[in-house]
Amino acid sequence: MKNQLQDAARVRASIGSSKEAKCALDDSNETCWTVELGSPSTSAAATLTCVLSAPIAISTLQALQCTFAGGFAPIRVVSMAGFTAPDAPKDVAWVDLHEAYPADGNMAQRFAYDAAHVQTRLAAQEHAEAACTHLGVRLEGSTDGFGRVIVYSLGIYDA
Repeated sequence: MKNQLQDAARVRASIGSSKEAKCALDDSNETCWTVELGSPSTSAAATLTCVLSAPIAISTLQALQCTFAGGFAPIRVVSMAGFTAPDAPKDVAWVDLHEAYPADGNMAQRFAYDAAHVQTRLAAQEHAEAACTHLGVRLEGSTDGFGRVIVYSLGIYDA
């Protein structure tokens, strides 16, 4: 299994430094991405988006894996796929693939995708057979009272 986020041509963070956000993809326990949402509410969110080097078939994606600092985990993590049309490569249509509710701990957590559920979501957005050009992860809320999230690793793995 391979982490598709690691081979991204470009990584972008909605909050904080994109350079620091890349630390969540390097598989090192020595580096992290610190996100300050400002509120522990799930209405507060940060997004890490990756432009893939080459499109990949959604059907090959198997699981979301993440590691957070204990006490600084998000309440909900949503993995997303982005699709672009050949005539409008800058317009990305995002589809939520999977939601996960991680435990508030510093262990690696793996959330397997339900393939049927993912296909239903994609079909509803007319992307059932398409290959995605972008992948992303949205972190919603925080177990920390000040809305901080500390991410040691993020990955979306294929077969």
